[in-house]
Amino acid sequence: MNILSWYGLRFSFEDISAQNQVKASVQRKIRQSIADEYPGFEPLLDDILPKKAPLIVAKCQNHLNLVLVNSVPLFFNIRDGPYMPTLRLLHQYPDIMKKFQVDRGAIKFVLSGANIMCPGLTSPGGALDEEVLEETPVAIMAEGKQHALAIGYTKLSAKDIKTINKGIAVDNMHYLNDGLWKVCFLLFFSFVGIDLVAGGRGKKARRTAPMSDDVYLKLLVKLYRFLVRRTGSKFNAVILKRLFMSETSWPPIFLKRLITFMNGKDDKIAVIVGTVTDDKRVYEVPAIKVTALRFTETARG
Repeated sequence: MNILSWYGLRFSFEDISAQNQVKASVQRKIRQSIADEYPGFEPLLDDILPKKAPLIVAKCQNHLNLVLVNSVPLFFNIRDGPYMPTLRLLHQYPDIMKKFQVDRGAIKFVLSGANIMCPGLTSPGGALDEEVLEETPVAIMAEGKQHALAIGYTKLSAKDIKTINKGIAVDNMHYLNDGLWKVCFLLFFSFVGIDLVAGGRGKKARRTAPMSDDVYLKLLVKLYRFLVRRTGSKFNAVILKRLFMSETSWPPIFLKRLITFMNGKDDKIAVIVGTVTDDKRVYEVPAIKVTALRFTETARG
């Protein structure tokens, strides 16, 4: 396993030691290096790396460099090695890199950070691009999957992989859900995200008054508003909240269930925001104290 594959398992914000906005000359050099390595990227460079947008290079431990635009990591490299796109960028532009495909049996090992072995590429589920040479960045696809699961750096050419068919074929540089993947996600949403703690997105509509025009219901609401305001009682607050609900949210309660709840609570009063209905299973109703919005005729009898 190479240095970045090992490093990615532990990668976090604390590993970023410095961030610097590069000069225009350095920015041109980075753009040219990316265009030379990935010819398919050249028509897209102006959209991905706009010339007027500030380009940040974040230096991390173990000689890892991240290239960020608008706080979004787009490329990375080690020391002076070739720039490689992050998986999130590769998923947006899947055809910019040459591809290798591993069989189904290798997927779990690649996703745990293991390097890609020759048999995983030459087996019936694998696939190789014959034009790929050694020391070339490649996208690692998976049998039966649409998107790349890793980005690798070849140790052998495609022809040598087929001929030798043993040992490590590709170094696993960056894979799904590794540290770099998570940091890309966090850096992106720290820039464009919504401050949920301050109440950004969770805006559920909560009723502050009943929709019904029932005069008696409105009188009850007025009474319990007063009680909540003056007493601060949680019980009164719960009753007021349930009075705001629609009638479909007031499920009826059967006498049998009510009797069960009130068993041994002779000194308590049951408060039902809803309807109390009769229950044919009950032949005798003990003395209980109940207040409810409504009783059915048979329940009253």
